[in-house]
Formats: sequence, structure tokens, C-alpha cells
Amino acid sequence: MKDFNDEMQRDHSRKFNVHAWSEHKAVKKLVNKIFNSFTIDDQEMLVPTSNNKGKSDSLKQLRTTLADLYVGWKTDPTLCTGISRNNNDYKPKSRYNALHIPKKITKVFDVLCEYKYLDIIKGAYNPEKPWLSRTTRYRPTELLQSLFNEIAISQYEINLRYKEECIILRDKDPDDQKEKKAKDIEYIDTPETCSMRLEVQAYNKLMLEHYVDLPTLQVPYIIREEKTKFGHPSQKLYPVDQLHKFTRRIFSRNSWELNGRWNGGFWQNLPKHMRRDIFIDNEPTDEIDYSGLHPSILALENGFRLTGDRYDMERQVSSNIHPSHQREVIKKLVLICINAKTKQKAFKAFHNKHSGYKNDDLEVLLDAFVAKHPYLESSLCSDQGISLMNIDSKITTHIINQFVALDIPILSIHDSYIVKLKDTGLLRSAMSVACIEVLGADIEAEARTKKDLEYLKYATTWRSMDRDFYLDTFKHLTHFEKCIEYGDRYKEWKKWKGI
Repeated sequence: MKDFNDEMQRDHSRKFNVHAWSEHKAVKKLVNKIFNSFTIDDQEMLVPTSNNKGKSDSLKQLRTTLADLYVGWKTDPTLCTGISRNNNDYKPKSRYNALHIPKKITKVFDVLCEYKYLDIIKGAYNPEKPWLSRTTRYRPTELLQSLFNEIAISQYEINLRYKEECIILRDKDPDDQKEKKAKDIEYIDTPETCSMRLEVQAYNKLMLEHYVDLPTLQVPYIIREEKTKFGHPSQKLYPVDQLHKFTRRIFSRNSWELNGRWNGGFWQNLPKHMRRDIFIDNEPTDEIDYSGLHPSILALENGFRLTGDRYDMERQVSSNIHPSHQREVIKKLVLICINAKTKQKAFKAFHNKHSGYKNDDLEVLLDAFVAKHPYLESSLCSDQGISLMNIDSKITTHIINQFVALDIPILSIHDSYIVKLKDTGLLRSAMSVACIEVLGADIEAEARTKKDLEYLKYATTWRSMDRDFYLDTFKHLTHFEKCIEYGDRYKEWKKWKGI
């Protein structure tokens, strides 16, 4: 066994899923075959025990491990799987661990390595530079890949979300004073949480029956360049397939009145320019969002109604920021300020995501926005975002429930929604009804197709001054080409569904 394999790429990886499961007889047969290849001592070591129930299913952990590894291999044979060895990540009695997977699952990976089923790159923790820390990575060897080839089942035979909880309550970990990460915390069910769970489960059941993909995507994943919270660049892989449509509602700060947004569908990880390529059931889509939802809600709370473009100052505010970029910078800055507790924290958060701007210029832009909307000044940099997310989550819930009742697919990205082109009229109506029900007033909504035309017109205006900006905009809004791989994925899914 190698501690490091030059052919493995540590950053080309995905996280191990403790909710992977399959009842397919081929998977069970594979699990038995591999388990029987272990010595008696190793078999006994892997048999989990409990304090009062004696021995439980000795093959459950191995089946979860192999099911998840199989999906990773089907996604990309070169893809690694990262697994944490932190005891806090395995709580068998937690509602967030439906299969009751214990820390001993790491022993399963160790034994699979010992028997040459997996290659490994060992993890390492760097206390001085935490952003350089890495979990241990594994990848099927040729031996395990040959066994995977033998079972030859569709990845859709694997359930990556078996009994997974879809109503999540989080809070900052009081014992983690350094990083102050939010952790999933336990709670006692109430009629309200049970009702919310039924709503999310109904939506997830609906989306299992519909195919969501990007015809332009050759591989079923994307790799995004991101920055860690320490400001360091990093690459992250996001699956784009039918096994990653599972959606949850996540509440924050140990309160059912904070956050509550619908999260989880792979479409939420796509860059904005890629979302226009989404097809549902092999049909083109459109995206409609509320015009500046959070500022609009804050304005309504102060007795005002926002109209027109909230972020267009109709003049160049700062000489250091090109007019072609000004609106987008103001929009991003304002949304960060709504979520931040102080202006200093807002500027720091902005710099972490967008480099090349000075605080003085950001100050000027923010002052211009406040001058245009003075009634919003007290709402900026006052930690309003988490409460506004709860309001927009209620709006989203209302909209999704309307579509579920009609058995029509819909994708949400917090305050915007993607539907088939033929369903845009229904979506507009649902968005209007939801706003009136939740806020007592309607809020303007704009379709992506309309915004694309307006943005292209905007880019054309600045063509002579910034031709690269114009060309990039034109390319993003007009380029579209279906690939063969998309067709193959869609055919496989239809075959599995018997369509």
C-alpha cells in the first residue's frame, strides 16, 4: 500500500456520504464478497456493537462505504473520496445520522486499503495554516474497479440520501472558540417541524421524477475556484447529476425564526451564467427572480415601495470604478451590508470575495445608494440578513407548495426560481400570490430572458470603452451547444425510469 500515489489528485475529490445505501442484490453480493475476503480477525474488528443491543448488522458500514465509492467511481474513475477522522463528525444517535454510522467507519476504509481495494493519500492538519489542512483521500484501485465493473448497475440504484433529515437546526459550537463554526444541533419535533418536513419531503419526492441537467456539460460535475474563509484560493468539485437534487431547509442560531432557506439542489452551486443552460426533462427553462427582494422587504417595513433598478445610480459615482462594473459592485456591496453586523465587517467580507477595490470607493458607492434610498440606511450593517432569509424562505415555501400540488417541477435559488419555459406564467402568478400572503404586498419580478436582453443592451452601450466586457457578455448570453455526453446521461436516466 502506498501512502501517496502520484496518480491521485488530492483536490479532485468529494466528501464521503454517510447516507449512501442500496438494496440492489448486486451491491449486497459485492459487499459479501469483499467482506469474506477479510480475515476472521478483521471481520470481527469491523462488526459494530452497541451498549445494550449486542451485535448489529456487521455489513451495514461496509455497504454504505462501497455504495458511496461506487457512485464516485461512476461519476469519474479518477475522483477521490475524502473522509474525516474527527470523532465529532460521527454521532450514531443523532437525527442527522440516519444509518447510525459510528467513527468505526474509518476502520472500514483502513481495511479496504490493507486489502488493496483502495489507494490512499493521508490527511494532515496544519495548525499554523488551517487552510492547508486536508482530510484523508481514498480512490478505488484497479482491483475494486474491476469488481465495480462486474456488478454493472446504474448509479441510480444507489440512494445517497437514505432517511436523511431534511429539517436542519444549527448553532455556533460554544466549544469551538477559534473557528466558531455552525453545527447541526439536536431538537425535539413539534407540529411545526413535522409539517415543514412533510413539505420538503413532498418536494424531494416530486423532483425524483424529473430530470435536471445542463446539455452543455460534458462531465457530471463542475469545478469552481473559490476562496476559503481565510481568503486563500481553493478548488471545489460540485456534482451535477440526479443523485444531488436532495433539498433541505436549514435554520440558524438555534432559532426557527432565523434563516430556514431551502438548500441542497446542485443548481444552487452553479455560477449564475451556467444556470441559463439548465434543462428540465430535456426542455429549456427560464429563471425569474424578485427585484432586489431583501431591500424591497426592508423598504416595505419602513413604509416605502421600491420601483425601478435599485442599484443603478444613473451616473458614475467613483472615478476608480468603471461605469460598466459599478451597478454590479453596488449590488454585491449592499447585499453584503444587509447581512453584516458592522460596516467594517461588511467591507472585509467584500474584499474576501472581490479584490481590487479600496474602502474609500466602497464608502462612496454605499453613500450613493443611501442617498437614493435614505429609508434603508438604518437597515444596513445591522445584521438584518438572517431574519430576511427567514422571510424569503416562507415565500419560497409558498411557491414550492403550489408547484408540488400541481406536480410541476421547480428549482429554487433562494429568491429566484427556475421552471420550464411553458411554466413561466404559472411561476409569475405563484410568486405574486406568495408575496401578498407573506408580506401583504407584491414585489416586482424579472425573467432572466428579459434581463439578458437588458444586460446585453447595457454592455453594448459601453462597447467602445470596454470591448472585452461586451464580448464576454455576448458570449455568455448567446453561446449554447448540446453535447453528446448529456444525451447519454439522459438516455440512461430514462431507461432506469422505464420511460
